[in-house]
Amino acid sequence: MKEPKLQTLKFKKIPYKGKSPQIESIFIAPNCFLIGDVILKEGTSIWFGTTCRGDTSTCEVGEGSAVHEHCFVESSIIGTNTLLSHGVIAHKCQIGNNVIVGIGARVIDGAKIGDNTLIGAGALILPNTQIPPNSIVVGKGKIIRKTQEEDLVYIRESVHKVKEKAKILNDALKQRTS
Repeated sequence: MKEPKLQTLKFKKIPYKGKSPQIESIFIAPNCFLIGDVILKEGTSIWFGTTCRGDTSTCEVGEGSAVHEHCFVESSIIGTNTLLSHGVIAHKCQIGNNVIVGIGARVIDGAKIGDNTLIGAGALILPNTQIPPNSIVVGKGKIIRKTQEEDLVYIRESVHKVKEKAKILNDALKQRTS
């Protein structure tokens, strides 16, 4: 089943050096900024107060992923079915598929997060750090254990819940603007 496309909302879509955001989202909050070479794949949601910048290189959010309130994502590649929780900073990094990055975490400058990984709230992933797939990470990039099946279920359920909320909010905003 194909997910509904975003209708006309009043978020800020700003071209930069001839590049404009490409959008296939189910929800983009009206007070977001999408700047330059930003690619939002099908089924993504970008929540209130978030900025996605593609002014130095591409900023891509993969299919089914969500970037929650007050995040800042610059020149980063975010995988599919990945959740950036409230206040995350993703700066010039790569975050894999089926990942949850906890509230207020920082993933910066060349860091790479492997698939099926949980990054704890407030964690700091330092420049050029490589987090292997199936990791649980807290604090200053400390891997505490491998993910287990119940962790992967938690990731899938969390992403699904966010998609459902995004659809409801998108419909509510469309009704309000029509």
